[in-house]
Amino acid sequence: MLQKSFQCFEPWIRLDSDLYDITHHTLSSGSFPMHSHDNCVEIIFIIQGKAIHIINNNHNPISRGDVFFISPGELHGFSECSDLELYNISCSIEILRIFEIDVTFWYNLKQHLTHECTRHSWQLNAMEQYNARKLLENIYDEYQKKDVLSRKLKIHSFFILLLAIIAQAGEHQEHFAIDTSHWEQHVEIFLRKHFQEKISVKKLAKMFHHSESQLFRKFRNHYGFSPMEYLQNIRLEHASYLLNETSLSISEIAYQSGFSDCCYFSNCFRKKYGVSPKKYKAKIY
Repeated sequence: MLQKSFQCFEPWIRLDSDLYDITHHTLSSGSFPMHSHDNCVEIIFIIQGKAIHIINNNHNPISRGDVFFISPGELHGFSECSDLELYNISCSIEILRIFEIDVTFWYNLKQHLTHECTRHSWQLNAMEQYNARKLLENIYDEYQKKDVLSRKLKIHSFFILLLAIIAQAGEHQEHFAIDTSHWEQHVEIFLRKHFQEKISVKKLAKMFHHSESQLFRKFRNHYGFSPMEYLQNIRLEHASYLLNETSLSISEIAYQSGFSDCCYFSNCFRKKYGVSPKKYKAKIY
């Protein structure tokens, strides 16, 4: 039984025998009961908020940007939810064969899901989150339309693009998991995932158990930039993407790229790209 604070926007019918449905949920607080689905795979995208995901008797913290697959018959639920928003796509595992997708990634993901003491998720970086959310919104909108000939084709196309985003994130994380002795790579992954948040060298040093000077020296030797220089490049690259691909205002782009001061953002952007954000957006350069 859903709790009263849980809003569920249910679609009308199953799309077809392979791609079943998509639902959108928000849970401001509380929990979502343990449950399972015997005949489908669930793909869950965390849009915002945080919670504890309970699966296979493991309790895993989840937050914005996490994506995880639930296999048929697996019992799972959520607890300690805080402003949680998610999309859930239900499908048959056979859908991968329909689109002739290399299932190697799927099997690797399955191993990841069933391995004890791991987080049962991939983490999307900010650009991947942005692209995934747009696709999810498109799928959800198309799903609720009736008697539109292009509906099914559009939904399946958007779904394939979603799988590509997940695969890209998974490949990136697997690459850095090969040699865990290179802690600099884990710092880099953290910066890419959390660049919209307030980050300092002191915070990074504490998280990765190094002094500030050690962190600065080792990271710079590995990447050619200090951690904060690297972070600023990530933010500015994301801002340039939003300027090209969205209709967001300059101030909103600055905020979504991790800058709290619009004037400072403009100065940093001009220094890197040789033109103001306004002119870059208008392609006057």
